[in-house]
Order: sequence, then C-alpha cells, then structure tokens
Amino acid sequence: MDELELRHAEAHYAEMPRDGYSGRCEMLLPEDLRGMRVLDLGCRNGKGACKLADRVGPDGFVLGVDPSAACVARAEATAAAARAEGAAWAERLAFARGCFEDLRAAGVEDASFDVVIVNSVLNLAW
Repeated sequence: MDELELRHAEAHYAEMPRDGYSGRCEMLLPEDLRGMRVLDLGCRNGKGACKLADRVGPDGFVLGVDPSAACVARAEATAAAARAEGAAWAERLAFARGCFEDLRAAGVEDASFDVVIVNSVLNLAW
C-alpha cells in the first residue's frame, strides 16, 4: 500500500460513524488457543481481546488493532479495568492503532500470528 492509499484509508476510517454500534461481544472463539499469538482486527472497545487473552494463557499473546485512536484508548481502559492480575495479564495483551490495509504500521510483521479474529468489522473496511 503506498502513502496515498494509506491516507485514503485513514480518512475513510476517520469519517466512519462510531455511534449506534452494539458493545456486545458474542464472538465464537476456537476452543484451544493456549500459547498462540492472536491478532484481533477491529478490536473496538477491547472486550473480545480480553476474552482472547484469557484463552491464550500465560504463554500466548493477543494484539487488538483498530483504526480509531479513541477505540484503542477505550480498549486499553477496558483491559486495565477487567483484570486484577495487572501486569502479568497485561504482558499477553496489547492494543495498537492501525488500518486493516496496512497492519505493519501497527507493528504486525508477516507470519507473526497464528490466528486472526475478525468479528463484525469487515463491513467497515475501506
């Protein structure tokens, strides 16, 4: 993706309405994610990423990516409030801002995740 395409994608996501979306997280998750690296595309408020972090266990890792800086901030706050384990749990969960079309900007390298979860957000993709 070249710089002009990336700017168009970022502008698309910035103009998306954020009101009116349900905050319910009812994603169907694979049973055994222990030790896996999971990418949650369109993590929104982070509820699903928190569930995924529980499933990957202490040897796994979850990265939630969303094009909205406000959603990433809410996801970080959700994760902090959701877990009493604090830093130990936080080591297996992180959030980053990035467009679906250019995940490298969010720190995602080729072949660096075992599983990608996309829950009700592909309709938002540019």
